[in-house]
Amino acid sequence: EEEGAGFQSSLGWDLHNSGTVQMSQSLMQRSQTSHEQSSELLYRHALQWFSSLDKVPGCWDTFLLCRLQLMESREEEDTRKQMHRILKCYCQTNPDSPNAHRYLCLNLKAAYSEGAVKRSKVSKSLVALSKVYPTSELVLDLPSFTSNHKGKTIA
Repeated sequence: EEEGAGFQSSLGWDLHNSGTVQMSQSLMQRSQTSHEQSSELLYRHALQWFSSLDKVPGCWDTFLLCRLQLMESREEEDTRKQMHRILKCYCQTNPDSPNAHRYLCLNLKAAYSEGAVKRSKVSKSLVALSKVYPTSELVLDLPSFTSNHKGKTIA
């Protein structure tokens, strides 16, 4: 090795030549930005594909859950509202699906515990669930949402 030449790392960085290191870091930042842009594009494309199922009757439970998980992973500001809209649409498109009503009830109960929805919304959802799936464990919560109890705790 020549004297004065920088030490080459396994990644090809010249550890003694700051210009080379800066250039390598710049390339890495651009690569990371490109990766983030690709991820965002794929995220938006997936959500668009999932949304194409909104008005199509049928059992789309697996896709619905993936869509909701994908949305939750991004923690965007209006995620809860979007999820409610999606679940409500799924219930309307599949009124006889126990899972459609169950998912909506779970979403509303979570929103209620955060103070984001009224008890009456949860109650209506639980009543609808009880009509299509009377043995659901969630139906046991119905009395606590239909009584005059003002507390926010859910048994």
